[in-house]
Amino acid sequence: MSLLRSVAAISVATLIGTTLVALPAQAAGPDAPLGGEASANADGTVHFSWNAAPGASGYRLQWSENPEFATGTVKTVDTYALDYITTSLPVVGDETDLYWRVASTTGSGSALTVSEPTEASLLVVGHDVTPQPIGPGAEDVRGIVEYPDATVFSWEPVPGAIRYQARVHVGDPR
Repeated sequence: MSLLRSVAAISVATLIGTTLVALPAQAAGPDAPLGGEASANADGTVHFSWNAAPGASGYRLQWSENPEFATGTVKTVDTYALDYITTSLPVVGDETDLYWRVASTTGSGSALTVSEPTEASLLVVGHDVTPQPIGPGAEDVRGIVEYPDATVFSWEPVPGAIRYQARVHVGDPR
């Protein structure tokens, strides 16, 4: 009987040891997604997107002005989607470097596992204080339009701008 107990104890110990060794590999979660892209929108928000990762049930997106993602500087969003558009201006000032990365997640709550994130990608965000004119007169500030020709004034949008003021001089351009 003691031989039977010894064999049973060894079998149980082997089973527990194999399970404990296998658990850390499963806890790491799926691989991080590949093929991420980001672009700044004219309204000052940023659109992040990435490809699906096999086995992922969700994603953790992070962005920061700090390339090391130092504590206190990181914005984090958990999502099930393959993209995310910020709901507020991540950076409102002058041209700024914005670093971002994304990781795959599985599970939820206290059982959430997060993969290693992708390498940080750089996106330059911010805005100029003055829109760049497209026409008329983009090449020469004193573009001349002859009445009664229709005139359309246009310019590049400025991120974060909610209105523009156009100043038009009517009369002799001299």
